[in-house]
Amino acid sequence: MVSFSVSRSVREIGIRLALGADKRTVVRHVLWQAMKPVLVGGAVGVILYGLVSNLLASMMFGIGAHDPVAFIIVPCFLFAVASLAAFLPARRATGVDPAMTLRCE
Repeated sequence: MVSFSVSRSVREIGIRLALGADKRTVVRHVLWQAMKPVLVGGAVGVILYGLVSNLLASMMFGIGAHDPVAFIIVPCFLFAVASLAAFLPARRATGVDPAMTLRCE
């Protein structure tokens, strides 16, 4: 999804680079756009899990109602995977040639 988003905004990224944006700024912008839904989804997931954890604990063997693995480690792991998946297209976005982007219009 991030790769598709970056491919659709190549012109915008090229214009930002042509106007003097730093490559770190472009990477940070792409990462922030990609990680906003991940952060919101992770927060909603942890809150919903907290609400139904007692029910789930009675259904699952070996998992407590407030298992630290479920509340801390799993969201952190998913955040790390999403960060890596977003970083690769973000880094590729900085390779856009601003002159070529402006010529294509």
